[in-house]
Amino acid sequence: MGANDRDYMRRDSGWSGANAAFWSDPERIVWVFIALSTLLFLLPGAGEWGAFSSRALARGEVWRLVTYQFIHGGFLHVLLNMLGLHFVGRTVVSALGATQFALIYLAGGVCGALFEWLLQSAAGRPCAIVGASASISALMFVFVTIEPRLMVRIFPFPFSFTLVRLAWGFVILNGLLGLMSLTSPVSSGGTAYLAHLGGALYGIVHGKFFRQRITLPAIRFTRSSKKRKPSPSPRSSPSAPYRPRPGQPNVIDAQFSDPKADYNEVLDKINREGIGSLTPAERRILERASENLGRRND
Repeated sequence: MGANDRDYMRRDSGWSGANAAFWSDPERIVWVFIALSTLLFLLPGAGEWGAFSSRALARGEVWRLVTYQFIHGGFLHVLLNMLGLHFVGRTVVSALGATQFALIYLAGGVCGALFEWLLQSAAGRPCAIVGASASISALMFVFVTIEPRLMVRIFPFPFSFTLVRLAWGFVILNGLLGLMSLTSPVSSGGTAYLAHLGGALYGIVHGKFFRQRITLPAIRFTRSSKKRKPSPSPRSSPSAPYRPRPGQPNVIDAQFSDPKADYNEVLDKINREGIGSLTPAERRILERASENLGRRND
């Protein structure tokens, strides 16, 4: 029996089931960010206290490095950014979980604003930014580090691109337009191309160096006294604990006394937090228990 065939892996039908599924789904954080951006767009005067600018930063209003990410300058601006956040954000949440999604979004937006501000200030130009574009760029480039060879197709082109080639096109286009922006003041209606590059840069760094190290505490699986003792083996014996490789999170060792029970616990965690929340040890439990259950059914 596959994971999707189990009763507790199926979503309930009806209003109550849909409600429960939403609030237990890790992707709900994407909808929270979309709702917050939409509400601030509808709130009069939000840009006056939330938009980022070089003048505001000079006054010490550092909170604008975060708030500007949820403020937009027009209907088309917020619509396009929220569509991008919906598709890219859900993909990142599914792969890495809600905690890393929030970190990448916020940190990528901060890095994007600072990158734009530093370069514009060096050129003697003012800087003013609103919108989630830098944050979405960070999310997109984290995914590029995960699946660089993924084939994607963009309307209206009739052919596909690898994700890494699409990313290079994004960098080149925004780099050229960003250099052009350094020759003229950035108005409130301009596009912060350099902020896009700053967010993308953070996404690459996060995906290469930090993605495997930011995890929630691992679950400890212990041997139950009610279960029969398994035959000693190098993998299940307490004398041979799991040793993480360099660069992986330090997870707590797992005991594989009952593969089926451990399998159910891991599946419950996937249902609650998404597959991206699994630690390497839990992924091994999932794979090993699936193999054992398959042999029992044969």
